[in-house]
Amino acid sequence: MCEKQNGCFFFSVCGDIRVTLLELKRGFHAPTLSSCEISLGSVIYAPMHFLVNTSATTAIQFPNLREIHGYMLLGYSSMHSFSSMFPRLSIIHGKDLYHGYSLIVMDNVFLEDFGLTSLINIRQGNVIIARNARLCYAESLRWNDIMEAKKTQVISRQNRDNCAFCPTCPSACWSPTQCQQRCSPNCQGNCLSETVCCPEQCVGGCHYSNITVTSSLICNACRNMRIYATGLCVEKCADNMLKAGGSLCITHQECKSFFLGTGFILDEINECVLSCPPGFTRMPRSRCIRCISSPANNYCHGACKERHIRSIGDFRSLKYCSRVHTLNIYNIETVDA
Repeated sequence: MCEKQNGCFFFSVCGDIRVTLLELKRGFHAPTLSSCEISLGSVIYAPMHFLVNTSATTAIQFPNLREIHGYMLLGYSSMHSFSSMFPRLSIIHGKDLYHGYSLIVMDNVFLEDFGLTSLINIRQGNVIIARNARLCYAESLRWNDIMEAKKTQVISRQNRDNCAFCPTCPSACWSPTQCQQRCSPNCQGNCLSETVCCPEQCVGGCHYSNITVTSSLICNACRNMRIYATGLCVEKCADNMLKAGGSLCITHQECKSFFLGTGFILDEINECVLSCPPGFTRMPRSRCIRCISSPANNYCHGACKERHIRSIGDFRSLKYCSRVHTLNIYNIETVDA
């Protein structure tokens, strides 16, 4: 098997990261997620600071997280800055959105600056920053440099306005001491530093590898697909590989053994999934095949118990449902700020 020190990567991958009141009451265990580099879901940090032990929630850190496939929600916390919690986060894809937003920062009573100093790309979705009474650095950033989709909005309201200053930065900053990373026009918003461009297949910047004999630039995220074992960016997965999480190419063995715990191979669409979807049944050798339908077998008719639609991306959860027992559709256009 390919070992990390021999030039293979095997990125640490996780699903949703949720630090909420419910998860904390269940006994949220941060160390199990602290090594995560790629979240195939969304990141929700909303601990309801007024109802839980503040010191326990502010000590939670995700030092290796570089990439979020869904959205990021930071709210109802007592954090002054998120710099130590998410020091390496470089890209939010926005494949799943929360009411149309890929970044939501709301109701953080002590927040003074974001501290997301490595964030250089939000691929799609709007941004809302609201009701952070002490936040000075909501409008000191060049959001146009971060937002990849040009028809997106950055909404900032009810924060502490007109107090940010960037004494050591030429134009934009995250805090008084942290400048916003700018790229040369030649880099098209994709760079290691202002003058060093990343490879064309990268998005969200790049970094130097520290596990190979010769230093090379590794993409923080890939424009299309990434080979899980090597970290290389490719246009599409090879025919003998499976897609996982919409952006990774993995082998059949990786899917069945250690990828995200135990995965299942869905031959019909050549993907590795965490569980067999409605209408499919688990078979030996970790495979999902379509059920043989019968009048008594609702599961194989694609009956789904309950689905919640909060964003356009949530409609994907209906892909294999022919019937839904309860379908809850929320207002997916706006967030009340």
